[in-house]
Amino acid sequence: MDRNTPLYDTGLSNEARAKWLVSQMSVEEKFSWFSLRVRNDRLGIIASTCGGEGAHGVQARAGQGELYPPTPTTSFTQPIGMAATFDRELIRKAGDVTGKESRAFGNAVGKGGHGRLAPTVDLCRDPRWGRNEEGYGEDPYLTGKMASAYITGMQDEHNYDGTPLAPGARGDRIRTAAVLKHFYANNQEYRRAYDSFDISDKVKYDYELEPFRYCAQEGHAEGVMTSYNEINHLPAMLNHEVQDILKDQWGIQYAMTDGGDFLQTVNFHHYYESHAETLAEGVKAGVDAMLDNQTEVVKAAKEAYERGLISEEEMDKSIVCTVVELIRQGAFDPEDPYAELDMADVGTDEAKRISLEMSKASNVLLKNENHFLPFSKEDDIALIGFVGNNWYMDWYAGKPLYRVTLKAGLEKKMHRTIPYESGQTLFRFRAGDKYIGASLPARIPWGTPDPGPAELILVDKAEDAVVFEQLNWGCGSNFLYAPEFRKYATVGPDGKITLSSDEPFTFKLMENFTIGKADAVRTPQPRNANCVELTEYWNDEACDVKLYCFGNRNVYLEDGKLKTDPLVRLAPESNTKEGGNILEAWAGSEKEATALTVEIVSDGIQRAKELARKAKKVIVALGCNPVMNAKEEIDRSTIEMIPLQQKLLEAVYEVNPNVAVVLITNYPYAINWMQEHVPAILLNATGSQDLGNGLAAAIFGEANPAGRLPMTWYKSDADLPPMEDYDLINHPRTYRYFDKPVLYPFGYGLSYAAFGYSGLKVEKQNGGLRVSVNVTNTGAVTGDEVAQLYIRRVSPSKTVHPLRRLIGFERLHSLAPGESAEAVFVVNPCDLEIYMEDAGKKVIEPGQYQVYAGGSCLDEQVAAEIEL
Repeated sequence: MDRNTPLYDTGLSNEARAKWLVSQMSVEEKFSWFSLRVRNDRLGIIASTCGGEGAHGVQARAGQGELYPPTPTTSFTQPIGMAATFDRELIRKAGDVTGKESRAFGNAVGKGGHGRLAPTVDLCRDPRWGRNEEGYGEDPYLTGKMASAYITGMQDEHNYDGTPLAPGARGDRIRTAAVLKHFYANNQEYRRAYDSFDISDKVKYDYELEPFRYCAQEGHAEGVMTSYNEINHLPAMLNHEVQDILKDQWGIQYAMTDGGDFLQTVNFHHYYESHAETLAEGVKAGVDAMLDNQTEVVKAAKEAYERGLISEEEMDKSIVCTVVELIRQGAFDPEDPYAELDMADVGTDEAKRISLEMSKASNVLLKNENHFLPFSKEDDIALIGFVGNNWYMDWYAGKPLYRVTLKAGLEKKMHRTIPYESGQTLFRFRAGDKYIGASLPARIPWGTPDPGPAELILVDKAEDAVVFEQLNWGCGSNFLYAPEFRKYATVGPDGKITLSSDEPFTFKLMENFTIGKADAVRTPQPRNANCVELTEYWNDEACDVKLYCFGNRNVYLEDGKLKTDPLVRLAPESNTKEGGNILEAWAGSEKEATALTVEIVSDGIQRAKELARKAKKVIVALGCNPVMNAKEEIDRSTIEMIPLQQKLLEAVYEVNPNVAVVLITNYPYAINWMQEHVPAILLNATGSQDLGNGLAAAIFGEANPAGRLPMTWYKSDADLPPMEDYDLINHPRTYRYFDKPVLYPFGYGLSYAAFGYSGLKVEKQNGGLRVSVNVTNTGAVTGDEVAQLYIRRVSPSKTVHPLRRLIGFERLHSLAPGESAEAVFVVNPCDLEIYMEDAGKKVIEPGQYQVYAGGSCLDEQVAAEIEL
């Protein structure tokens, strides 16, 4: 387009520039602007507002399609781990790296827009939520503050003319746009595209909306993505609160649907009969782009206009939002202040330093009996557990610059090889008097052309059988790894089962086998990753088993091969509200699953016990794989520890009780036995390229753990009501409302040091509070402390107040033994407000309150009362 036009005139307002461009479009040309990516050859415009994901680094993987080879980028700890740092400045730095690398990657490849679908600020109200790793925990204040800091770093908001921003003011340019996910009541994966989640006004205003408000008003997030679910029986993309609250009240510029949600409004929710109705109402609700099939979106826009469902003026209002967003990203500026960023700005030494700092800061010490940790580098230590020698990528991550496992991190510190045992049993499958082998030899001579995947076939001799290693993730989910082939068994869409996968990493994991004992019975509405749930799973014992794979398919023997049926989703199912997690949703298999006999070749637990007996101290690494059992579309069915991992831990402890457990997990477990028995438990989330470095630094005392839990760890499944129940007030969940004993409370975390609180001062200031408290290191080593401030209602109320709520936190760095520091909390009026049903709005309810400070939500070291 001619640059001597108002579109490129930076002396005009962004809105004036956008309106001029819209005025140059024909009605037909406007229809394409409701898809995510726009191409207008006549005007010379190829544009997109979004460039992909950015939860804890840039996902430079061409979305999920792998359209071109992945580009390595800096990979930080998962958001749930970053939240555990309670460190706003550190997470701002991580956001800054993400923003720079996103822009650099965009400049280099010239694909997509300068926006990222991050952060996810849905609240983790239930620990079984599959996408727990993407959130910042269960508290709206913590989520809002930490996510806002990440946004501030990403966006690098500024004025085009270089004038400084006034406090709280929005600039007119950004580097990388942050798009909040997912508005709102999005905390359940099972049937998310079908069900309505009912939210009272009380829960909505006191809980669900709060992180979005913080991120919009304080973080100045550019955009928002709506959720898949219905909210009180209205599909989220049709919710006018997008326009009325997010845009009109809180200043969000741009809104889009979740991926594929546009068509689902008709196909799954059955809310309208035509996509044209969906588009018209969605645009009126404030949604500007439909992240869905582009042809169908454009077709629907055209039909909506021709049927009179939407006016040209209404279309123009939405398109102006999109163009303004592009302008704010610098798409139509004569000079791009970020034009010089290129791939040399990805993975810099500074980015790596921040990654390592984040990994260290996110360590949470859950238990440390008699100062069992830290270890000395000279100690006789053994490492047990396959989680300790593996690094797992998550669905919304990029390819990391490097991957440091716990084993590698320990060995780097110790300058020697650490004795290691995976604890995994090696076995083979027997079928009658034959065995399951492979159609190709295990070891192909070097330089020989790749012969292709090896099919699993019947062989006559045990020595010709494939020896498998079972990687069991609980709920019947297993990987079958063949060490001699260095491949995972995988299932093709044609039903062939082959040794062909180097790393299990696809949205629907075709390397995942549900394995049950031969007489186990299927349950009718499974929630696990394969849509197959059984009454009794196999946990590495020698017995008869049956195998199943994704899509409710039976694994059977036919023509001398182990196979299943092609993956076929039944057509009628897509037009029902039953979802994909029932037997009838898939063609499955008409053939009965073949019973196979497991023969143990080498007992992994026995090998682990032998190693544990020889060592003075043992590290047992346990935890999750972020694409198994808890992920997008899959919620956990239990918070209990993975049975086979628990079995391994108990066996090791039996022969050597000097055990430190390293939990690498993105969600809580009910680890009651572990808490009662083992001397030390150290926690960190997945995702960081420096995972092993950060953990090793804590294990050897080079980094004193100071992370805090952003979620409550409950004692058992019995503590939790059904996931679909969002009434966390009347059916209590989260530290705000749950009034029973817990395993670990919100905000909890130990240190190698100890800290005391004194001198709490609470003063009224500008309609809110100014609170200060002295924190003293009373221990023997230097460490960080996360000072936390809570408030509770004391006097009677006309509404329900939380039992307690976080209103301030500050991570105090490197306090030496005996050293004190003052933590100062500025509490704004909005932090004190509560929704009053009789007034229909949030206010500060007059009355008596108690303010207290300490190291967790239950640690009331110092307290004071105040009248508000």
